[in-house]
Amino acid sequence: MEYELENYENAGGGDVIERPAEGTATVFVIDEAELLTEEEEQLLEEKIALLRNGYFKDIVIVTTNNTGGKSSMEYADDYYDYNGYADAGILLLIDMGNREWWISTKGTTCNYALNDRDIQRIGKKVAKSLKSEKYKQACEIFLEEVDEELYDHYDCELGPVFRETGLDGTLKRWWRNINWVAVLIAEAVAIVAAFIIVGVMKHGMKTARSKSQAQDYIRPGSFQLTNSADIYLYSDTTSRRIEHEDNSGFDSGGSSTHTSSSGDTHGGGGGSF
Repeated sequence: MEYELENYENAGGGDVIERPAEGTATVFVIDEAELLTEEEEQLLEEKIALLRNGYFKDIVIVTTNNTGGKSSMEYADDYYDYNGYADAGILLLIDMGNREWWISTKGTTCNYALNDRDIQRIGKKVAKSLKSEKYKQACEIFLEEVDEELYDHYDCELGPVFRETGLDGTLKRWWRNINWVAVLIAEAVAIVAAFIIVGVMKHGMKTARSKSQAQDYIRPGSFQLTNSADIYLYSDTTSRRIEHEDNSGFDSGGSSTHTSSSGDTHGGGGGSF
């Protein structure tokens, strides 16, 4: 069941808007702008199903030609809040009317998994495909990047919810592709080989005898000191950190949040294409 955002916009005064129960949504690709074929929508729905089953989060893609006077942020947040999606999830809005994208996050885990910097990085990749009118590709990039970010994060309520593989059945981080047993065996072989080489070298130096003084190693008459000088090798430096005011508006490594019209807390970010 999709909530009609127009009803929300026209509600005034003390009108009470009934929100669908969380977790009751059944459609996760809403192509109001008709950018995708039916086959592409179905494919994206199937990929989202994998993510939802793996991470217990709702992932939503919405396209529209008209936000009804709302900003992309407001439209994305309200669409998620008023359409029965879970209490934790991520929504991508493709706003063709304003040629903007917005990624809205909800829930502690999702807000943490996708910080402001992550959202902008993902958005730039999505926007590149949108500019080229490769809409299916843009949506797939979004899902793949979300998969990447959620993979390593921990659900505070459910505990670890990591999946064995990504959307395409492959491991998502390069170090997961390493055969660690082979690495350990190779390291063991290298250590043994090093001991053998050192042992052989040591055996070949049996005739050498240790001396008590460094000068004992010098052949008599082979060294003549012609000049000497005192050279100061080290200097003392005192440094202090100069603080600069940060005018960026937010910590690029953190997540900024805001309150939507429903009173729920969302993270997110967006841009144009």
